[in-house]
Amino acid sequence: MIQPVTAQSLWTGPRQDPRRYRVELKGGTLHAIGDGGEGLVYRATRVTGGTPVVVALKMHTALTMADFGRLNERAQTLRAIDHENVMHLVDVFVGTALIDSDESADEDFSVIYTVAQWIPGAPLGVARGTLGPVRGMQWVAELARAVAYLHSFRSVDAPQGMVHRDIKPSNVRVTPDGHAALIDFG
Repeated sequence: MIQPVTAQSLWTGPRQDPRRYRVELKGGTLHAIGDGGEGLVYRATRVTGGTPVVVALKMHTALTMADFGRLNERAQTLRAIDHENVMHLVDVFVGTALIDSDESADEDFSVIYTVAQWIPGAPLGVARGTLGPVRGMQWVAELARAVAYLHSFRSVDAPQGMVHRDIKPSNVRVTPDGHAALIDFG
Protein backbone atom coordinates (compact mmCIF):
# COMPACT_ATOMS: atom_id res chain seq x y z
CA MET A 1 0.00 0.00 0.00
CA ILE A 2 1.32 3.46 -0.89
CA GLN A 3 1.75 5.71 2.12
CA PRO A 4 0.79 9.38 1.69
CA VAL A 5 3.57 11.93 2.06
CA THR A 6 3.23 13.84 5.31
CA ALA A 7 6.15 16.21 4.77
CA GLN A 8 5.56 19.86 3.97
CA SER A 9 8.67 20.11 1.79
CA LEU A 10 11.27 18.06 0.01
CA TRP A 11 14.98 18.79 -0.24
CA THR A 12 18.03 18.32 -2.42
CA GLY A 13 21.49 19.71 -2.83
CA PRO A 14 25.06 18.62 -3.48
CA ARG A 15 26.80 16.17 -1.13
CA GLN A 16 28.42 18.96 0.89
CA ASP A 17 25.05 20.72 1.38
CA PRO A 18 22.21 18.19 0.80
CA ARG A 19 19.50 20.53 2.12
CA ARG A 20 20.47 23.56 0.04
CA TYR A 21 17.19 23.66 -1.91
CA ARG A 22 13.68 23.24 -0.50
CA VAL A 23 10.61 22.51 -2.65
CA GLU A 24 7.29 23.10 -0.90
CA LEU A 25 4.55 20.51 -1.29
CA LYS A 26 0.94 21.54 -1.88
CA GLY A 27 -1.46 19.33 0.03
CA GLY A 28 1.25 16.68 0.33
CA THR A 29 1.78 16.64 -3.44
CA LEU A 30 4.83 17.63 -5.47
CA HIS A 31 3.98 19.92 -8.39
CA ALA A 32 6.36 20.67 -11.27
CA ILE A 33 5.89 24.15 -12.71
CA GLY A 34 7.37 23.05 -16.00
CA ASP A 35 8.23 19.90 -17.83
CA GLY A 36 9.74 19.09 -21.16
CA GLY A 37 12.09 16.79 -22.97
CA GLU A 38 15.00 17.55 -20.65
CA GLY A 39 13.38 17.42 -17.24
CA LEU A 40 11.09 18.83 -14.59
CA VAL A 41 11.24 22.33 -13.13
CA TYR A 42 10.22 23.19 -9.58
CA ARG A 43 9.89 26.47 -7.72
CA ALA A 44 12.38 26.08 -4.89
CA THR A 45 14.01 28.12 -2.16
CA ARG A 46 17.75 28.22 -1.59
CA VAL A 47 17.96 28.05 2.17
CA THR A 48 21.70 28.18 2.79
CA GLY A 49 24.18 30.98 2.26
CA GLY A 50 22.25 33.85 3.82
CA THR A 51 18.79 35.14 2.99
CA PRO A 52 16.45 32.54 1.43
CA VAL A 53 16.10 33.08 -2.32
CA VAL A 54 13.45 31.69 -4.68
CA VAL A 55 14.96 29.83 -7.65
CA ALA A 56 13.97 27.56 -10.53
CA LEU A 57 15.28 24.06 -9.79
CA LYS A 58 15.49 21.83 -12.86
CA MET A 59 15.79 18.08 -12.39
CA HIS A 60 17.38 16.72 -15.57
CA THR A 61 15.56 13.47 -16.27
CA ALA A 62 17.03 12.93 -19.75
CA LEU A 63 20.70 13.15 -18.70
CA THR A 64 22.91 10.44 -17.29
CA MET A 65 25.84 10.84 -14.93
CA ALA A 66 28.10 10.53 -17.99
CA ASP A 67 26.58 13.82 -19.23
CA PHE A 68 27.38 15.80 -16.08
CA GLY A 69 30.91 16.85 -17.07
CA ARG A 70 29.70 18.33 -20.37
CA LEU A 71 26.75 20.07 -18.68
CA ASN A 72 29.00 21.49 -15.96
CA GLU A 73 31.42 22.89 -18.57
CA ARG A 74 28.54 24.48 -20.47
CA ALA A 75 27.21 25.89 -17.22
CA GLN A 76 30.45 27.81 -16.63
CA THR A 77 29.72 29.80 -19.78
CA LEU A 78 26.03 30.24 -18.96
CA ARG A 79 26.87 31.61 -15.49
CA ALA A 80 28.77 34.47 -17.14
CA ILE A 81 25.72 35.65 -19.10
CA ASP A 82 24.39 38.88 -17.61
CA HIS A 83 21.45 40.51 -19.40
CA GLU A 84 18.18 41.78 -17.97
CA ASN A 85 16.15 39.79 -20.51
CA VAL A 86 17.99 36.47 -20.09
CA MET A 87 17.61 34.08 -17.17
CA HIS A 88 20.77 33.76 -15.06
CA LEU A 89 22.14 30.31 -14.22
CA VAL A 90 23.02 30.00 -10.53
CA ASP A 91 24.16 26.43 -9.80
CA VAL A 92 24.78 22.97 -11.27
CA PHE A 93 25.14 19.91 -9.08
CA VAL A 94 24.51 16.23 -8.59
CA GLY A 95 22.08 15.63 -5.76
CA THR A 96 19.54 13.19 -4.45
CA ALA A 97 16.04 12.84 -5.72
CA LEU A 98 13.76 15.26 -3.86
CA ILE A 99 13.52 13.70 -0.40
CA ASP A 100 12.28 14.50 3.10
CA SER A 101 15.09 12.70 4.93
CA ASP A 102 18.34 13.92 6.44
CA GLU A 103 20.04 10.61 5.72
CA SER A 104 21.49 9.90 2.27
CA ALA A 105 24.07 7.39 1.08
CA ASP A 106 26.65 8.25 -1.57
CA GLU A 107 24.77 6.22 -4.17
CA ASP A 108 21.67 8.39 -3.60
CA PHE A 109 23.49 11.33 -5.21
CA SER A 110 22.64 10.43 -8.79
CA VAL A 111 20.31 13.16 -10.08
CA ILE A 112 21.60 16.09 -12.13
CA TYR A 113 20.17 19.55 -11.39
CA THR A 114 20.58 23.07 -12.67
CA VAL A 115 19.38 26.07 -10.72
CA ALA A 116 18.46 29.38 -12.28
CA GLN A 117 17.20 32.77 -11.27
CA TRP A 118 13.46 32.67 -10.61
CA ILE A 119 11.65 34.76 -13.23
CA PRO A 120 8.13 35.43 -11.98
CA GLY A 121 5.36 35.97 -14.47
CA ALA A 122 3.46 34.23 -17.20
CA PRO A 123 4.57 32.43 -20.35
CA LEU A 124 4.46 34.64 -23.43
CA GLY A 125 1.49 32.73 -24.85
CA VAL A 126 -0.59 33.55 -21.77
CA ALA A 127 0.66 37.12 -21.33
CA ARG A 128 0.06 38.18 -24.92
CA GLY A 129 -3.69 37.89 -24.40
CA THR A 130 -3.63 40.41 -21.55
CA LEU A 131 -2.08 43.37 -23.35
CA GLY A 132 -2.37 44.90 -26.79
CA PRO A 133 -0.14 44.59 -29.85
CA VAL A 134 2.04 47.59 -28.94
CA ARG A 135 3.21 45.89 -25.75
CA GLY A 136 3.70 42.68 -27.72
CA MET A 137 6.05 44.49 -30.09
CA GLN A 138 7.99 45.84 -27.11
CA TRP A 139 8.44 42.25 -25.92
CA VAL A 140 9.70 41.27 -29.37
CA ALA A 141 12.22 44.13 -29.20
CA GLU A 142 13.38 43.04 -25.73
CA LEU A 143 13.81 39.46 -26.92
CA ALA A 144 15.69 40.63 -30.02
CA ARG A 145 18.11 42.58 -27.80
CA ALA A 146 18.55 39.50 -25.61
CA VAL A 147 19.31 37.30 -28.62
CA ALA A 148 21.71 39.91 -30.03
CA TYR A 149 23.49 39.96 -26.65
CA LEU A 150 23.80 36.16 -26.69
CA HIS A 151 25.11 36.15 -30.25
CA SER A 152 27.72 38.79 -29.39
CA PHE A 153 28.73 37.15 -26.08
CA ARG A 154 32.27 35.78 -26.25
CA SER A 155 34.11 33.45 -23.90
CA VAL A 156 36.74 30.74 -24.11
CA ASP A 157 33.96 28.14 -24.48
CA ALA A 158 31.84 30.30 -26.81
CA PRO A 159 34.31 32.14 -29.05
CA GLN A 160 31.64 32.71 -31.71
CA GLY A 161 28.79 33.66 -29.39
CA MET A 162 25.89 31.82 -27.78
CA VAL A 163 22.79 30.36 -29.37
CA HIS A 164 19.69 29.81 -27.23
CA ARG A 165 18.49 26.78 -29.27
CA ASP A 166 14.96 26.69 -27.86
CA ILE A 167 13.21 30.03 -28.32
CA LYS A 168 9.46 29.48 -28.18
CA PRO A 169 6.55 31.13 -26.30
CA SER A 170 6.79 28.74 -23.33
CA ASN A 171 10.49 29.68 -22.89
CA VAL A 172 9.71 33.37 -22.56
CA ARG A 173 8.41 34.81 -19.30
CA VAL A 174 6.65 38.13 -19.10
CA THR A 175 7.34 39.56 -15.66
CA PRO A 176 4.72 41.29 -13.51
CA ASP A 177 6.33 44.64 -14.42
CA GLY A 178 5.83 43.85 -18.11
CA HIS A 179 9.26 42.81 -19.40
CA ALA A 180 10.08 39.70 -21.42
CA ALA A 181 12.90 37.31 -20.47
CA LEU A 182 14.32 34.23 -22.17
CA ILE A 183 14.47 31.16 -19.95
CA ASP A 184 15.46 27.50 -20.25
CA PHE A 185 18.40 27.24 -22.64
CA GLY A 186 18.07 24.25 -24.98
